[in-house]
Amino acid sequence: MNQFKHISFTVFLLVFAAMCSWGCPASGETTSGRAAGVEDNVFSKTHAFHPLLNVVDVRADLAKRQQHPESGTHLFWEAEDFVYIGTLVDTEWTRRAPAWPVFHPAAFCMAGPNRVCAFRWSIVSPTAKPAKAGPHRLWIRRVQWRQIAAPLVVRILQGGKVVAQATLGEKVDDIDPYQARLIWDPMDVMLKALPLTIEIEKPKDEGVAGDRIVDAVYLTSDLAYEPVGRTQLPSLAILRERAGLVGGGAKLVVWPAEEPWISFGIHDWPTGGELSTQVAIEACQDELEPALVRLTSMVGQPLRLKIAAGPLKDAQGRSYPAPEVRVVGFLNTLRYGWQPLPLLRRRGVGLAPYHTAGLWITVDTHGIPAGSYNSTITLSGDGVAQDIDVQLTVHPIRIPRDPEFWTWVWGGPPAAPAGFDAGAAYLRDIAAHGNNCLHHTKVALNHVNLMKQLGFVSGHARGVNWGFARSRKDYDSEEYRKVMAEGIAKARQVAEKLGFDEKHFSTLFMDEPPLDDHWFNVHKVGKEIQDDVMVWIDPIDVTPEQAKRFLPVIDFWAPHEFNLNRPETMRILKSGPGRVTFYNHYTQDATNPVKSWTWFRRMPWHAWEQQLDGCGFYSYFSPDGNPWNDRDGKADGGAGQYVVVYPGTAGAIPTPQWEAWREGREDRDRLAVLQKAIDDARKRGDDAAADQAQAVMRWAVDKALNASSPADFSRANQRVIQEILKLR
Repeated sequence: MNQFKHISFTVFLLVFAAMCSWGCPASGETTSGRAAGVEDNVFSKTHAFHPLLNVVDVRADLAKRQQHPESGTHLFWEAEDFVYIGTLVDTEWTRRAPAWPVFHPAAFCMAGPNRVCAFRWSIVSPTAKPAKAGPHRLWIRRVQWRQIAAPLVVRILQGGKVVAQATLGEKVDDIDPYQARLIWDPMDVMLKALPLTIEIEKPKDEGVAGDRIVDAVYLTSDLAYEPVGRTQLPSLAILRERAGLVGGGAKLVVWPAEEPWISFGIHDWPTGGELSTQVAIEACQDELEPALVRLTSMVGQPLRLKIAAGPLKDAQGRSYPAPEVRVVGFLNTLRYGWQPLPLLRRRGVGLAPYHTAGLWITVDTHGIPAGSYNSTITLSGDGVAQDIDVQLTVHPIRIPRDPEFWTWVWGGPPAAPAGFDAGAAYLRDIAAHGNNCLHHTKVALNHVNLMKQLGFVSGHARGVNWGFARSRKDYDSEEYRKVMAEGIAKARQVAEKLGFDEKHFSTLFMDEPPLDDHWFNVHKVGKEIQDDVMVWIDPIDVTPEQAKRFLPVIDFWAPHEFNLNRPETMRILKSGPGRVTFYNHYTQDATNPVKSWTWFRRMPWHAWEQQLDGCGFYSYFSPDGNPWNDRDGKADGGAGQYVVVYPGTAGAIPTPQWEAWREGREDRDRLAVLQKAIDDARKRGDDAAADQAQAVMRWAVDKALNASSPADFSRANQRVIQEILKLR
């Protein structure tokens, strides 16, 4: 095979982000408010900085070898040549870099036109044929970035048979906290002059192992040759050169993201054109609006930067509360690699040399008049003095929360240290994110006054024993009806203590029951003996026939989102006297913000399109293990899949997905404001303007429900705002 790749390439090292950046608080800080100085002290082992990134170029060495064929044959493959093996593909670590959007491989790979990065995947080389038979040596290039072995099983096949197999990568080098090592591991093989295939996979049942980061394979008949590149990361000369071109001598560059929901990697690198120290935010009144700012270090030493946010000020100098600034932290999800998940309350941010961090900025427009405002966020320390200018425009449109649109979440309060009221923090947090229907009534019973202050208007509780309702079928017996009546009465007592009437509280007999004969009889008996409490049901699958049958015995429908694609089913459900909502959980994957922010934000738009009474999801916090570090790599995402907040000593630590859920709720209430403006226009006889606005609303809803990027939601909301202003 005479084809060689004359391309330099990058080892794209994805490593732990600054989970506990400079300025961590004492462990005793437990205040849950937004007062200055309050920080999140997470329940995990933390690191201040990321290890370093490097770019290694072997093109010159390869060219030298090609010029001296007498020294043996040299066959070289890089990441772009690797393909999947098939059954050996493992979703935990087998992802082709160009198809892995969260890491944005083109953003920082200084590797020529293809900009290929490879990591954590099973690979097979293209078929190749040695120039002649005889002994050869195969070299596998990998990255070692922590003191944990990351073995690789390497096989060479000819004629469909394995001619050599070895386990490489078991050697562990000492590694400095800010450095990693690039390692070439060799194996010898006796080859025939036949095509060959090289396979690489991870061992089975290996136990704990480090990340496998492989980007190059080198086969040579020159047994005396050792590939270049067994170097300590990073190559500072290359990084310094790039920093000089992009940063222009500055130690730090700021580059706001187009949308706060776009995921970014710790090795993302600005090209220069998007650099700006200004952040423009548009919002309506009585809502919260986020923005994301990225910071990239341009120096070879760690930076420790203090964060100080000044108040919002109008043209007359009047002051309003400062924006909230959180530091974006990264977690290794295994399934999707390193992801920006927790939004940490911090007084400072730590940056490893030439790395990128994120600041999540949120403005709260509750109580702020319409107008223009600005705030200055100052970053200082280690020779850096950088101001970020936040420019806020508040439109003269209030977004009141519709009390008749019920949103809820399953899942309980995150764990908390002794002495911290996790229940109260949970209620405050879910209310602040737009939820007004309670699932965790046991928590609410301990905080009745707080629950009322926060504006919860409805709730639901189990009441009836699930095991009894599932197993017993003597529906007409005295014992059966007694147990059912006691369960419903128990739920009613909860409702009374919480101050909910019979129209705002419901009980459920079983979670996700099948709509068969048994569960029809269960709900029929419950309906006959209920004590003024609505009966809730959340089936996964509802056919039109089942909807007709169950309609008389159900007061509150919450079918799975699957059923929104069944027009006849939804028509029947909405024809009854009860409330109709929906929920979802199958497609939640909170460990992948690139995918899931659309899922969380889109649900309230679905509810508006179908004219439903609410929506909810599972789950707010239902981890399978410790969400900070229990990453089993299962196909369902492990501990982090059903988590949109993380535990901290100062209350729940949010994620972009949790913020997207609130944004979706505000989007839906903004649509309600537009609909009222349309109705008012018709009342005063302005049908032409009303028709135009109604058409825009239909366009906006369609845009949001088919969003392919965060900008689609932004464009939809901008059009909604414009139409509201036109109708004023």
